[in-house]
Amino acid sequence: VQTCALPISRVDAVTPPDAPADAAPADVSPVPDAAADGPSDGAVPSDPVSYIGTFPVRTAGGPLEVTLTLRLPAGGTSDRSVTVLLPRALSPGAPLVLGFHGTNSDGATMLAESGAGEVSSAQGVVFIAPTSRWFGGEGADFDHPGGNGTYWETAANPAPDTNEDLLLVRAIIQEARRAYGIDPTRVYAYGHSNGGFMAYMVSQVLRDRVVGFGANSAGLSRCNPQQSCRFQGAGTTCAALATQPGWCSCTGPELPVPVGAGGRRTPGVLFHGTADPLVSVYHTCTLDGLMRARGNPVQTTLFDGGGHASFGTLAARVWAYLSAYRLGP
Repeated sequence: VQTCALPISRVDAVTPPDAPADAAPADVSPVPDAAADGPSDGAVPSDPVSYIGTFPVRTAGGPLEVTLTLRLPAGGTSDRSVTVLLPRALSPGAPLVLGFHGTNSDGATMLAESGAGEVSSAQGVVFIAPTSRWFGGEGADFDHPGGNGTYWETAANPAPDTNEDLLLVRAIIQEARRAYGIDPTRVYAYGHSNGGFMAYMVSQVLRDRVVGFGANSAGLSRCNPQQSCRFQGAGTTCAALATQPGWCSCTGPELPVPVGAGGRRTPGVLFHGTADPLVSVYHTCTLDGLMRARGNPVQTTLFDGGGHASFGTLAARVWAYLSAYRLGP
């Protein structure tokens, strides 16, 4: 086991070599029918979230850069940048996948680094990746104890009616329904690092609208700040890692939000490098264990010796797992 001697960087969106497609999964398996007890298509109502802006329809020429202006509950507005990637053949009822980038990155980079374009073209999937906003020191949270960065609001306020980033997600889903006729029972989220924490949070807080999530180099933290656990290990299962020196034992609140234990269970697919120096693999194993214990479908892949990096088949591997699920019977 190696102990990280590197300083924690706030830039966690990097372009690495692709992760191995045949890496051995951790000791978990999916539960194919556990998530199919949500609302049917007709029971997913339009969202009353208030915003200004529209999504254009252009299926050639690459991603579209769009601005949505949120009307904030406390007054005023906020302009938010969104990257839209449409399949070459856009069909009514297409699924929607929301992508969330890591700290100090942006939506376009998230889609490019995760290979979203290939999945969109081959599977007819709409991908939409917003860009987070700047926080100063006053925005410090469990993932950014010093603040001062561009990242998602994943702590302190999980309320979908007042958290600006959750309002943005709601506006994106609603506008995609209006502009593209996406299937509201097939909306998914995935993310890298801070974006992985965000994708998980979105799937829990908006579980009536988001089917499930994928997370790379993220997880769930019971350490505050999460960097206080710097465990690195070797192996391909959480059980093997948990026997190694340096394994953490945080017992604080589940951050950014607790794993659901009632109602519809939310499926998740998790990826993490075991030598990640920025977000310990311990956090993915923590999320894995809590999801399994509370009956949530989960599949986890650990990359032995892998670091803190997105990879070019992330979107494909997320889609391969989550596409089996939808809201409704």
